[in-house]
Amino acid sequence: MTSPALSILCPVYNALPFLTELLTSLRRQTARDWEAILVDDGSRDESQAVLAETIRADVRFRVIAQRNAGICGARNRALEALRGRAFMHLDQDDILPPYAVEVLEQGARESGAALVVGRMCPFSETPPPLDASPGYTLLEGARWREELIAAITNPLHGGLAFPSWNKRYDRAAFGAFRFLPVRYGDDTYYTPLTHLAVSRACLLNAVTYFWRTGHTSGSCGTCSPVWIAGYAQALAQAAALPIEPRFRRAYHRALMTPFKWVGHTLIRFWIAPGTVRRNAEAAQAIREVFAVLLPRALELPLKWRLRLWVMRRGWWRLAQMLCRK
Repeated sequence: MTSPALSILCPVYNALPFLTELLTSLRRQTARDWEAILVDDGSRDESQAVLAETIRADVRFRVIAQRNAGICGARNRALEALRGRAFMHLDQDDILPPYAVEVLEQGARESGAALVVGRMCPFSETPPPLDASPGYTLLEGARWREELIAAITNPLHGGLAFPSWNKRYDRAAFGAFRFLPVRYGDDTYYTPLTHLAVSRACLLNAVTYFWRTGHTSGSCGTCSPVWIAGYAQALAQAAALPIEPRFRRAYHRALMTPFKWVGHTLIRFWIAPGTVRRNAEAAQAIREVFAVLLPRALELPLKWRLRLWVMRRGWWRLAQMLCRK
């Protein structure tokens, strides 16, 4: 069987409200040489039925069913099954503009880069207007490194956004990389692992990814305690990679972000009557956050060390005041 040009990898878990829109965006691609690998991560809604109908109607779709292993486990399963010469990641609640595959492949051919980065555009209900602007910028050498550092400290920096899912990865260069087995914060480890493996990347002018914001999005500011614990773990693992000292310093600065989320989210849960104290999972998540952050406390500015000390003392209302913007 001939390998497709691109494999689109998408974990699916209880995604019924979004599946129709997601699958339609794939079927409408102007390019035809692709496959979609949909990993059903133990869905308990009607997602399985929709996926079964999809593979009967279009042979380019493949469905892999597994017991629930979380988004990282599902993505790793898709990586093991891909057949394309290149691949891209897609989240179940996001969609692709119709020209996305075509533009990504064109950028790879013209630039010769193993990593092609498209622009992404957020939306809530109605997708924004299409923007297939021609052209690209080739980032390499010192400029590529500086862009990576900026992306580490600001996950939505400029065109080089930090998530894994707005990019085309050449299989020969990136096929062996895997996501860290954490509950959340998967991109935080996978992105530096892959991006630091190459010396240049092609940054497209075109928008190739529509990213849905709202309650389903981990980056919308309503993160759960478990999400924050996973993110802190991923940051610490990424900082421990064999990377240049300036990249490690950037990750240490980024570790301040979970402190902020602890202040704005975990503390709010803690002082609200009858929430975290009766929620063993959330309480464990709080302990995991502190376990990750405590060994690195001396690397952080004084104001963050003060907040950590106040939170460890259990003075939650004072810590909430200290953590306000």
